[in-house]
Amino acid sequence: MRLSIETIRVSASSAVAALIRFYSRTVDWLSVSSNLCLTVLTCLFAFSFVTWVVRAPGREIALFFPDSAGVSRGEPRLVSRAPNREMLAELVASEVLLGPSDQRFSAPFDSNERPGTVMLRDDKLYVDLAERVALTPPDRLRRGIESLERSLRLALPGLKTVAITIGGREPYTSGLPRESESARKTQENN
Repeated sequence: MRLSIETIRVSASSAVAALIRFYSRTVDWLSVSSNLCLTVLTCLFAFSFVTWVVRAPGREIALFFPDSAGVSRGEPRLVSRAPNREMLAELVASEVLLGPSDQRFSAPFDSNERPGTVMLRDDKLYVDLAERVALTPPDRLRRGIESLERSLRLALPGLKTVAITIGGREPYTSGLPRESESARKTQENN
């Protein structure tokens, strides 16, 4: 069965005519303001529903906590989605401050308060912790800061700098020296 060019032209013109009729009926139906409003609301609802279904409610990240031997180990945790990297950093810092859910790990800090300020500027992250965190014993504080930094770097790849402060001051810049600094000063004195 061969189709002639005339048959194809007739089919194409009838298809175009059907599309024009459909378009004109749709425009007539939408010209009533209530129908237009109903259509727009239905489209918005459908779009919202589809994006809600497709998007998972949370994200699993690894948070690091010291174990009984003092070694930092990862614990998976489901956290809510954050709209941007800065809010994700605040969420990660809050979760680390809350402590582990696994009993094999120890809390990195004595205080489980929320972080004070979290700022992300040009791949440099600044996290300010509450002053109560400084009451944590020095060894635990050092491990806690390392665990927090490691958790932040894993959750936010590409960070150039992570600056963690306690009450606006960098820990170990005054007061207790870092282990490497105390070893160096001991060598200089000898």
